[in-house]
Amino acid sequence: GKQELGYGSHRLFTFREGPNTRLTFNAAIIKYQSKNGKIDLFALSPASSKQGIFDDKSFEDILVGGYGTRTLVQRKLIMDYYVVNFKSDKRKYNYISGRENRQSYGLRLFSQTSKFNYDFEGTYQSGSFNKQRIAAYSLSTDINYKLTGKSPLTLGLGGSYVSGDKTPADNQLNTYNLLFAKPQFGLTAPIGATNIAYINPYFTFNPIKQLSTSAGLYFMWRQSQHDGIYSPLAIENRPNPKLIETSKQKEIGILLTLEINYTASKNLFLSVESSYLFAGKYGKEAGNGND
Repeated sequence: GKQELGYGSHRLFTFREGPNTRLTFNAAIIKYQSKNGKIDLFALSPASSKQGIFDDKSFEDILVGGYGTRTLVQRKLIMDYYVVNFKSDKRKYNYISGRENRQSYGLRLFSQTSKFNYDFEGTYQSGSFNKQRIAAYSLSTDINYKLTGKSPLTLGLGGSYVSGDKTPADNQLNTYNLLFAKPQFGLTAPIGATNIAYINPYFTFNPIKQLSTSAGLYFMWRQSQHDGIYSPLAIENRPNPKLIETSKQKEIGILLTLEINYTASKNLFLSVESSYLFAGKYGKEAGNGND
């Protein structure tokens, strides 16, 4: 049936599509659970909301695969693993559209302790786009530490290294496809984690159980100078199609983020997000370049 889905760190697909809309999937899922783990096998397609009634579109993008979780050491070492095949005619890379058949193979190691936690994830993608062979990857990490066992303050450091296309002259596409991942830099930043490298120091503060705040900095660069930057839903927004190879700069900029969440009751959740981007050299050469 129609359902909202999210697995692991939400780097494959999630229920959040944008600031004011939810992403749903028409899906069939088989679930298996044991004492130390679980696995879901699924076939799903995102539903596109239209303005009228009973006219939502689906089965334009198809995802088939599985996502599993296994506890290796209780709370200290947990493993996620997944394989997903994605088929679509809707994505564009360097403004070229075509038929995409992409496989994603991923492994995630993480912990869930009360004080120190880590999260390491790597994904490799293969397949084809038109007549090009796909070879793309994503590496992500997050390490955080709660100052004391009962402290409301947590300090963290995250980062990612996500491939972009090496060169348009070969017969290979190296642009990583985020599929339907959550917006990596918050709901207010129109930048997705494709062709990007970033470092993210941050902190979270939870003075009471119902209230959580987080703030951070993202130092952001392009991974490849032969590819642009994309939105959270993999729509290229830089550079202008006529300026793809004109800029060799990689510095996207420095992004400041602030998020405040308050759970008023089981039926009411309030959230405020804000961000500000100091435009880097690439933004100034490939577009208007304003902060």
